[in-house]
Amino acid sequence: MSFIKCGLDVDAVFVENCLKAHHKLQDIVVIGVPDVELDNKVCGCVILKSTYADFTRGDAYPLYPSSLPPYQHLDLVYTFAKFPMGPDGLPDRDALREQR
Repeated sequence: MSFIKCGLDVDAVFVENCLKAHHKLQDIVVIGVPDVELDNKVCGCVILKSTYADFTRGDAYPLYPSSLPPYQHLDLVYTFAKFPMGPDGLPDRDALREQR
C-alpha cells in the first residue's frame, strides 16, 4: 500500500513495520490524508496499549531507520479504540480516513 506525498511515493506498510515495535502501540495503520499543498500527509492511526495515554510524532522518531526519508515520517497521529475492519479482516483504510 502506497500513496503520494510531494510527488514522492510513501510506502505505508514499510512505515507501519518500522513503528509496530514501539512499546506504546498495540497496532498502527498508516494512511495518506489528502492535503492541498503536499498531495497527502502521512497519518498514523494508532491503537494504544492500555497502560499509555498518548502517542506523538516525536515518539516515532527513534524507530525510523536512517534509510527512511523524512517525507515518509508521520505528519499526523490519530488514536482509535479499535479499527474499522473490511470484509477481508484487515483494517479498512478508507473508513479510517473518513473517521479521523
